[in-house]
Amino acid sequence: MFEILNSLPLQGISKRLHMDHTELCINGEKAYFWGVLCPATRLIVGWHLSRSKEIEHARCVLWNAKERFPLGYELKEIVTDGEQGFPRAIWEVFDHSVKHYRYKGFVDKKNNNTIETLWNFTNFIPKFVSFEQARKFFEIWVAVYNIKRSRQLAESDEAYKIMQTIKIWT
Repeated sequence: MFEILNSLPLQGISKRLHMDHTELCINGEKAYFWGVLCPATRLIVGWHLSRSKEIEHARCVLWNAKERFPLGYELKEIVTDGEQGFPRAIWEVFDHSVKHYRYKGFVDKKNNNTIETLWNFTNFIPKFVSFEQARKFFEIWVAVYNIKRSRQLAESDEAYKIMQTIKIWT
């Protein structure tokens, strides 16, 4: 069920996405959770779990994100930090049609703060005894996270419409 939820197209994602990875520990060994995040909706567009930071995993998270794009969606830009393999992975998955922007620190207007803030969740995840256990956890976690964010977005949109209606009446 969660695999299906994580494969459905996401509506309302911005033309700019953010990509990064964070380090985890699985049974005493390093692992990496890769993510592609929409800064406007804060939806996780794509994710991947790996045992290394090789470029193949950067490509994999981008392919996973690309599969969730709605029909007619056209990505313009991906913002990343200084990771060396990111530009090549972006070009290999999207050709040169998508611009890569490497942010220049926290004062930069196009920074990666949105996805960096998401990584705070790693302080609250359980300890994993196997890679498969971690993969299943994140499959569920991402699906539930996106459902919750979608609901929050729908509620805030509905509240905005109500406020606009009240404003018209007054």
